[in-house]
Amino acid sequence: MNQVTQRAIIAATSRNMATTADYFGGTIRKRHKKPSYLRTVPPVTPTGGRFTVTMVPGIGAGPQMMKQLMKVFEAAGAPIDFEVIEDIKATKNIISSIKRNGVAIKGHIPELPDHASNTTLRTLLDLYTYKVHIRSYPNVRSKIDNLDVYVFRQNIEGEYAMLEHSPKPGIVESLKIITRETTERFAYWAYGFARKHMRKKITIIHKANIMKLADGLFLKTIQHIGKEFPDIKTENMIVDNCSMQIVKDPHAFDVLLTPNLYGNIVISIFCGLIGGHGLISGENISDDNAVFEVGLRHIALQDPVYFNPIAMLNAGVEMLLYLKKDAYANLIAEAVYSTLVEDKCHTPDLGGEATSSDVVNNVICRMKETLNREPLPSIFL
Repeated sequence: MNQVTQRAIIAATSRNMATTADYFGGTIRKRHKKPSYLRTVPPVTPTGGRFTVTMVPGIGAGPQMMKQLMKVFEAAGAPIDFEVIEDIKATKNIISSIKRNGVAIKGHIPELPDHASNTTLRTLLDLYTYKVHIRSYPNVRSKIDNLDVYVFRQNIEGEYAMLEHSPKPGIVESLKIITRETTERFAYWAYGFARKHMRKKITIIHKANIMKLADGLFLKTIQHIGKEFPDIKTENMIVDNCSMQIVKDPHAFDVLLTPNLYGNIVISIFCGLIGGHGLISGENISDDNAVFEVGLRHIALQDPVYFNPIAMLNAGVEMLLYLKKDAYANLIAEAVYSTLVEDKCHTPDLGGEATSSDVVNNVICRMKETLNREPLPSIFL
């Protein structure tokens, strides 16, 4: 049991003999209002027209990815300054930096006990929603074309609540936490996003036929919220059937809402259909902070010369959109699209022979072509 879990339990049990359920259920933990999913202003205030973003390179290919990302941002002229924290064990520094800046982008952080693991970051920053946009690219080796699906994963509860213990040798107990409050916040955010982006159907993924209380609460809570959004059709599907249906007919899905563990599985299946883990980015969301990263962390194991930089570049695009810097985001996104689709500059994981540097240099070349065709004021105003 790590220190974060211990602190949660100690905080709960030290007050009026409360339980861990009291902590997760909100008796002790701060209660929240409905999430502000329709932001009309940037979530943080820029200084001199520029934003400071926390950058945690992490391990594996993470540091190389970040160097490539900064290279692209510099070429685009994006008004972003990065506060780089290389020590992944500096939990307090990472958390305080993200809270101060409001936005972060990171590589893979290993699940080390008592340090700033991915799970710890999500919990301490209350990053209750994980958003992944699954999009296929033409001319990229894949098993399916024309796919455009959102997956929203509840990010701080479920099987990843970090509550495991061994009452005696050979026996381990693991608590799966589902609370109405967190599920409501998650559902309101997802439905609000779906409405804003004109999505027509949400599918709730669960295993309530077996886990009748935990997944039952997740399912019933979201179904109740869904009644407030009559313009969006709400369906539900058991997770094992969902896995099969994704492979058989992925176009049948529009937006999927999942608990923590199921979301990992569902996203991995979708990524396998569209070409692999090297294309898709992920966004961790709270009411006050956002942390951007590659959609699947297996990318951290890629060769340092031939890793696919597209997922991290797409994470940068999503970050710029979050900061209301749409012109810069569109400039980079269009260059990425041209690199993959028109120039077919692909790394080995996509069946090509290009190095990471080849891809990034091609993206920069495409951006320069765009800037040369259109005066700067018409693009960046």
